[in-house]
Amino acid sequence: MRNPILQSKLAKNIETARKEVTKAQLENWFDEFRRVVAEYGIKPKHIYNMDETGTESPWIFIMLTGLGFNIGKRGRNAYVICSGAEKKVYQAEPGRTEWVTVLECICGDGSKISPLVIFKGESIQTSWIPSESEMNGDWSWSSNTKGWTCDAIGEDWIRTVFKLGIHTKAGGATRLLVVDGHGSHVTVPFIRFCIDHEILVLLLPLHSSHLTQPLDVGIFSPLKRRMSEELNKILRYGFSNIKKFEWANCYCIARPDPMKPCNVKSA
Repeated sequence: MRNPILQSKLAKNIETARKEVTKAQLENWFDEFRRVVAEYGIKPKHIYNMDETGTESPWIFIMLTGLGFNIGKRGRNAYVICSGAEKKVYQAEPGRTEWVTVLECICGDGSKISPLVIFKGESIQTSWIPSESEMNGDWSWSSNTKGWTCDAIGEDWIRTVFKLGIHTKAGGATRLLVVDGHGSHVTVPFIRFCIDHEILVLLLPLHSSHLTQPLDVGIFSPLKRRMSEELNKILRYGFSNIKKFEWANCYCIARPDPMKPCNVKSA
């Protein structure tokens, strides 16, 4: 007989440690969050969150997070038109894999900060960056030998991208920056900058980003879907690889809809 209180559901893969997050830990964190906001009178437009994550694909309050991509990968399967006699249908993908990370920052008032794109390479080349006419806003670009964030990039981000992005809304108010415990978020220069600029730092509960990071739970899934759609427009014609500037242009096209104010506020 079918059990009336049980049903099968598709499970998502998460790190084993993430299963150890408890309700009490989350309640304590939100109690502390509310206490800090009330004590300093912090408004949503002055609450920030920063994080980065990585996946192999060919990627508040204000929220920042990093999304890892592998250049050349679609990231998801797609429907194709073919003969009904075909038993299996495949899509060709380039063999090239190269990591790219994007740091995103969104705000509780529905706004967002221009992203920082981190390419793999010794130094940024102008040939990697789309023309200004193709970009929506002032983006920032960086690189290192791995293609993901590090202490130096995290420190540079808060001194330049973050500072510039919040400048018009600062007004001498205390800001709250919510981050996880990633090493690039808690270096001495990073924390020193926050202290000097009246930015409070609050760490998220350990291993809880799948529950507590707004971008993770509300923005990145539709952003990845849109990115896959844009990459597929190039890959379906059989190109052997996707160049960095082509990838960046796809991201520029894919970004606006998932990052619109209503989605940001919902997240």
